[in-house]
Amino acid sequence: RPADFLSADIARRTRASGGRLIDGKALDDLRATAGAWGKVPGVFLGANTDADALPVMRGALGARCEPTVWMDGVRSGVASGWELRGLLLNAQRVEVYTNPSRVPPEFTSGGLDPCGVIALWTR
Repeated sequence: RPADFLSADIARRTRASGGRLIDGKALDDLRATAGAWGKVPGVFLGANTDADALPVMRGALGARCEPTVWMDGVRSGVASGWELRGLLLNAQRVEVYTNPSRVPPEFTSGGLDPCGVIALWTR
């Protein structure tokens, strides 16, 4: 899809679902250090606070959980913070949904305790 359609989709989703769009300097900060995730409301650093920390959120049942990561509309198998930082190198913008009950339908995946979503876009 052309970038202008994607931008409109992102704007619609973030407005309707209370998500956050991260780009520009804030995205540069995420690329530089995992600690920058702590500046995103509703996102926490995992127990491992070094560069390998995967950001965590609160699941539907209240416990902290690892969000599902999507890359260009495809669910990704990211399992660590360093993998996420690698994906961020090519990302142009990032959508973050910390409320599992408000994750847009195109990013929902099954589970007993749904978590939030981090969606990265390279275009």
